[in-house]
Formats: sequence, C-alpha cells, structure tokens
Amino acid sequence: MKQVWILICSLFAVTIAAGQFGLRIHAESDDIDKIEAALYGLRQVLPPGARIGYNAPYTSNETGYQVKYVLTPAYVCRAANNYDTVIHIYPLAMADSLTAALSIAHKIIWQNKDNQNAFLLTCRK
Repeated sequence: MKQVWILICSLFAVTIAAGQFGLRIHAESDDIDKIEAALYGLRQVLPPGARIGYNAPYTSNETGYQVKYVLTPAYVCRAANNYDTVIHIYPLAMADSLTAALSIAHKIIWQNKDNQNAFLLTCRK
C-alpha cells in the first residue's frame, strides 16, 4: 500500500511540474515575438514571394534575421539600394525626422511602431 501511495504522489508531482513548465514557456515573450507583433500588418500588405530590401543601420544583425524569419514568404535582402520596396527599421528617437526625410523621395506604404523601433515600408516615387 505504501508503494502505491508513493507512486501516486510521484505521478501527481510530475504532472504538476510538467504543467507549470508548459505554462512558463508559453507565457514568456522574446524578441522574435515582439518583431512578429510589430510586423503583423505588414504581412497583410506584402504578397507571397515579394522581394524587398532591408535597411536598419542602427539595429543588430539579429533583428535583420528575425525580420527575414517573420516575413518568410517574402524575400528580404540587406542590399536596400537594389530594390524598389524597402523596409526601414529605426529607433523611436529618430523616427519622426527619418519619416519626414524618407517621405521626400519615397512613398510610405505601411508604418508601425513598437516600444523600441519604428518600422516603415517604402517604395520609390
């Protein structure tokens, strides 16, 4: 009887631990989740297989890879000058002045901001 009681308690403890572990993983949000949330509307604008440039001089290389991953059906390339359509990512402190500067030579198709960056999709006029 004692062995059965120990087995039941052990199974109960393992079940609770597995449930808590599963909740912990799904509750955490990482950088790629934030990028995906910020670029959600952009995925609706881009057709599958679109080819766009990527311009983010003040962000890390990791951000570039995350943008490529999130926009996967679209081809995103670092060589922004070779494409008519470009996604620009800038820190919020620079967003207003750069949006004004970009709007002179480019048409802004889509824009969004999160708590760190401003995202703009532009095409040449």
